[in-house]
Amino acid sequence: MSIGSMTEQMKLDRRLLTFEQAEGLVPLPSQLKVGEVTKTLRARLWSAFFNLIHRHKYTEYSNEIRSPLAPFVTRYLVEVRGVMADEIDYRTWWVERAFKPIFQDEGYGKLLGTVEWFLREMREQHFLKEVERALTAERAAYRVLDGHSIVPVASKEEAQAYADAIENLRVGNREPARAHLVAAGSHLTKGDYAGSVRESIHAVESVVRLLTGKAKFSDALRELEKRNPMHGSFRSALEKLYGYASDEPGIRHPLLEEKDARVTERDALFVLAVCSAFITFALAGYSETHHG
Repeated sequence: MSIGSMTEQMKLDRRLLTFEQAEGLVPLPSQLKVGEVTKTLRARLWSAFFNLIHRHKYTEYSNEIRSPLAPFVTRYLVEVRGVMADEIDYRTWWVERAFKPIFQDEGYGKLLGTVEWFLREMREQHFLKEVERALTAERAAYRVLDGHSIVPVASKEEAQAYADAIENLRVGNREPARAHLVAAGSHLTKGDYAGSVRESIHAVESVVRLLTGKAKFSDALRELEKRNPMHGSFRSALEKLYGYASDEPGIRHPLLEEKDARVTERDALFVLAVCSAFITFALAGYSETHHG
């Protein structure tokens, strides 16, 4: 890729980012923000619980909830929150007032713990679908597993690997690689998983080109290995990962008609983490060279 075409690619990538993302002020993709719940996600989850309350009124015009919800409200408030049973009111406005602060103000653990409790204990399919839809639509760091458990979609280690790589690419003439890696995170947040994989690989290509002057990835790996031998299995894993990202339709050739590359969110998260770790590894283990 020529310097001119690389500059143009960076311009195109920046249009896909917010100013904060492009500047690295909010570098983490939403799926990697373990321990965080956005205001919008709180609102979506409250909407799901609010709908649950109003699906279980005696009648459409009633202001009291009924079974099967009422006993679960009692159990939760008594067993989890320590509310005295004689203080519980089953009028809808009272139930809303008792639960809304959990969704609006409590930490992510209490909020998601409450949602998970009702998923597990009540097993109401409509509520489950609304919660799943909210978590997926917001590209949250958590998803519902097996219909009853809320679990992280990524690990803190994956988040740290990405953050470290972004930081390591701030200095010197590494901006092209950093732009690609930031774009990979932006694509991931937006749900463009093929785009995220493509940009992750572009970031690696940019780094190895910077370190070796070699345009071809396999040639660059051989050059790096001359300077500091790699474990055979590690090198093989990198080549296979690169081969996957090169072969899957729609990733390496985004201008072709087949734009529906079969890439899942988990695939994109894995590739982002591996590429981020490799970038940090390569920058730490090999000196940069300049090629005319």
